[in-house]
Amino acid sequence: MDICCPRCGAPSEPAGHEDGRGYFSCAHCKRVWSAPIASFARPADVAPDTFVTRVMLVDDSPEMLRLLALWLEDQNCDVVTALSGREALEVAATYYPDIVFLD
Repeated sequence: MDICCPRCGAPSEPAGHEDGRGYFSCAHCKRVWSAPIASFARPADVAPDTFVTRVMLVDDSPEMLRLLALWLEDQNCDVVTALSGREALEVAATYYPDIVFLD
């Protein structure tokens, strides 16, 4: 699975993981970034060059996040979640979502 830098789009290398988050480094722009590991899964039937909408969901209910994320992933969206506004700001600083849905 190819992971691309959210800033420059160049392929990125895994740099480790902790607490359900993957950490990556970009050789092109020298950036280190992270995101929830689940957000890197790409459905097998989606070509790597296909445009995918990057969605961030913010809600204090893990059940609601899971339900919405499953539905959006079925629509070929790349989804990350956050349980609080603070976490959402941290994720948005590295993930660059196209759209954010929040409660």
